[in-house]
Amino acid sequence: MGAVLNIKPLLIIEGERLDAFAKVRGTKACKKRLLQEMKKKVDEFHRDGAAVYVGVAGSFSNKEDDREWLEMAREVFAGEEISYDPLSFSIGCHVGPGAFGMGISKKAGIV
Repeated sequence: MGAVLNIKPLLIIEGERLDAFAKVRGTKACKKRLLQEMKKKVDEFHRDGAAVYVGVAGSFSNKEDDREWLEMAREVFAGEEISYDPLSFSIGCHVGPGAFGMGISKKAGIV
């Protein structure tokens, strides 16, 4: 049913727990929602005086999709240090091609 309605799950990992965070219709809307939620978390870290790293990842079939995802993140997180890596094979084999994600972490020694 989810495939027919183009519903994409947005999952969140905090600590060791994986939870469903939201269900969004369409890949583009899911990417936008993920960026929106991560921006809130980055802003929260900045209010606490922390600098952050932003990492984006994907299991895309072509390089153009990689670049598009990275550019979307760069637009939202202008001025932040951002890197892109492919999703690991262990994750990619479970979620398949076209999956994407991102993570943020505080820079060590800066609080």
